[in-house]
Amino acid sequence: MAEAVFQRAGGEHQGGEDQRVGLVVFGAASLWAAYAGDANQLIAARAAMGIGAAFIMPANFAILL
Repeated sequence: MAEAVFQRAGGEHQGGEDQRVGLVVFGAASLWAAYAGDANQLIAARAAMGIGAAFIMPANFAILL
């Protein structure tokens, strides 16, 4: 079941636009986390990293499967 979902999600965007957006969001959030001034900024940056990773993962699963 999960395999079909990931293949469908990855197959809908052949050009990889979502993956590129995810990489940019994840990279920017990583820089934000590296220079976070306090714990609240670090937590927010880690949440943004999770959002970026969510955009990257379906495309990776489609490639693997």
